[in-house]
Amino acid sequence: MNLAGRVAVVTGAGRGIGRATARALAEAGADVALAARSANQLAEAAADVEACGRRALVVPTDITQPDACAGLIARTTAELGRLDILVNNAGAVIRDPLAETSIEDWQHVQDVNVLGSFLCTRAALPHMLSNGWGRVVFVASGAGLRGVANRTAYCAAKFAQVGMAWALDEEVKAQGVRAHVVCPGPTDTYMRNQGFPDEDRSTLSRPEDMAAAILYLLTLPPSAYVRELSVRPGNVAASSS
Repeated sequence: MNLAGRVAVVTGAGRGIGRATARALAEAGADVALAARSANQLAEAAADVEACGRRALVVPTDITQPDACAGLIARTTAELGRLDILVNNAGAVIRDPLAETSIEDWQHVQDVNVLGSFLCTRAALPHMLSNGWGRVVFVASGAGLRGVANRTAYCAAKFAQVGMAWALDEEVKAQGVRAHVVCPGPTDTYMRNQGFPDEDRSTLSRPEDMAAAILYLLTLPPSAYVRELSVRPGNVAASSS
């Protein structure tokens, strides 16, 4: 899987799936801009990228802010020379029944998952379209394919990401840009462990499994119509148009 000469942006890159994805992209030959709110975690992820012999750019970013997203893309193109790949991985979850969900919590989950993906994608697309090649991957969730009790806000946001990816792909595929979505099942990440501290982590998928699925989508031939991967421990299901 060769991404030599490509430049990628990964949001939520400080840990978990984002950090594993940044490392996988670097191993495949890409330079990587890493975005998240925590500069310390981003520095550790950047060291992974540089250990693969690739350039790493650390850009602390609040993806819910339009100017911050525009700045992330602008810095990437200015300092790494181009932009080919965007992985919308940053996410947020609350685990409350709908009747107990505050407006503020609901909005926060939508802002991080949906608005952030929209803002980063909107800023990145002109560069991809001008190059005639680009890939956008949305990291959604199995909760973006089915309802989960006490995760209504999260499900709503992840369903929105799935729809955004499919619609975007229809908009831009004729111009050399493809959009894909990965729907991880239970994965051994900080966010998962915070919600289920007593869970047997040996039963979970690893962030590296999700990174492998993302890399697979990024390196599909342009004519391929696989747009969605649902990844659960021991199982990968692909959906096409």
